[in-house]
Amino acid sequence: MVFWEGYVSDEVMGTFAPIVVYWLYAGMFQLLPPLDNYRLHTRKEEDVKNAVPLRSVVKGVLVQQLVQAVVAHVLFLVTSETGTVGTETQPSILIQIVQVIIAMFVMDTWQYFVHRYMHINKFLYRHIHSQHHRLVVPYAIGALYNHPLEGLLLDTVGGAISFLISGMTARTAVIFFCFATVKTVDDHCGLWLPGNLFHMFFQNNTAYHDVHHQLHGLKYNFSQPFFPIWDKLLGTYMPRHPTLKWAQRADVLFITIDLPDAKDVKLKLEPEGKFYFSATAGADNVPYELDIDLHDKVDVNESKSSVGSRNIFYLIKKEESKWWSRLLKQEGKTPVFVKVDWDKWVDEDEQDEKAAADMDFGDMDFSNLNMGGGEGFDAEVLQTKYLVIPRKDCAIDIYRFESKC
Repeated sequence: MVFWEGYVSDEVMGTFAPIVVYWLYAGMFQLLPPLDNYRLHTRKEEDVKNAVPLRSVVKGVLVQQLVQAVVAHVLFLVTSETGTVGTETQPSILIQIVQVIIAMFVMDTWQYFVHRYMHINKFLYRHIHSQHHRLVVPYAIGALYNHPLEGLLLDTVGGAISFLISGMTARTAVIFFCFATVKTVDDHCGLWLPGNLFHMFFQNNTAYHDVHHQLHGLKYNFSQPFFPIWDKLLGTYMPRHPTLKWAQRADVLFITIDLPDAKDVKLKLEPEGKFYFSATAGADNVPYELDIDLHDKVDVNESKSSVGSRNIFYLIKKEESKWWSRLLKQEGKTPVFVKVDWDKWVDEDEQDEKAAADMDFGDMDFSNLNMGGGEGFDAEVLQTKYLVIPRKDCAIDIYRFESKC
């Protein structure tokens, strides 16, 4: 028994309910106050980066929904098993749940590969899919702002295939397509609101999809709308990254992660050079993550970290004293989130001339500096090893862990 029974058929509901739900849910976001503390991007970024006005976005969405309604109505008419009494026999709740799970997997699979191919094929991207990426800073109403052909292939056909393979009835389809619509709108809303259930239960969420809309994320995070399974299996997964700045000397790396007010910070450094970081930040607790392979092996026990209010600092001891040609093991173009820390950088032949007093360590709390193995570290020992002592007859080499007197 559903609330529309006796008033309108399941087929009509399946055709029009997702459209109504789209505008109700997206309209709710449009009517919210600015909520600047919970935005993934500033309002200025939205105005500057987006290449299409709201009026055009609304028109584009309405065109896609018109095509969607026609295809859905025809599909329901062809597959309907409604008898003379006007009611189709419904399967058990358990079977309907299984059908929805199957439909979610089928839709994810279809959309991942079609979506990814539209990025790989330069013609399709330039003439079709690039329309959706005119919204570099996504917002709720623009969730279905697509080229009509993309809307047909990606969303409408994808939904039809999910419906047919899962074997669900029109009534179950109403629930499934409305849920998928709400999820898609939420993924594009640009807000990380506390208590949002989609953010709690789905890793493929607003922050995840926002990465794909940025220039550095165009080749990643193709999965939509439910799970990031295919991204993780096929190497196109990219979490939201903080900015990582680095500098080096022959025997140490200076790693600074710019992430103010970081909470739940997790750091892991392995001898082979595997470096992992995760945290949440801001009033909205947006998740951030780094998972990188450093260029060479490191000495975990002699490496030290500190979490400050503005950044996270890691002083990493190289296993072998030598100059690295790059920070990461991977060759090719450096990821956009990795930047040189010019405040700490010197050339290889100038490292002995760089005075420690010129080094900017931000708000690193030396009293809380920890060893890579987790044991505490004495601030006086740190000063002895890493800071130049202002004496006429003696100084400490902060990079070679030895005194020069």
